[in-house]
Amino acid sequence: MAAESNSQGDINIWIEKIIDSCDQYNQTFAAQQLIHLFDKRLVDQGTERYIRRHITDLLYDKLWSKKESFITTKILLKG
Repeated sequence: MAAESNSQGDINIWIEKIIDSCDQYNQTFAAQQLIHLFDKRLVDQGTERYIRRHITDLLYDKLWSKKESFITTKILLKG
């Protein structure tokens, strides 16, 4: 799976797809690394801090929701 192009929007959509495709909790760590690398790229491109923060916060929120779903599913299965 690869991004359609090198534009910020396509990479953002690609990372969202990666997050959605995580089937195991361990896979979320790779997605977290992708977000970090994307943020680093935005810094290198000179993107304003508040814009960068907004983009990465949305991705981290989506990732946290995914992680949370794994945690609650595991707890529900045990209980």
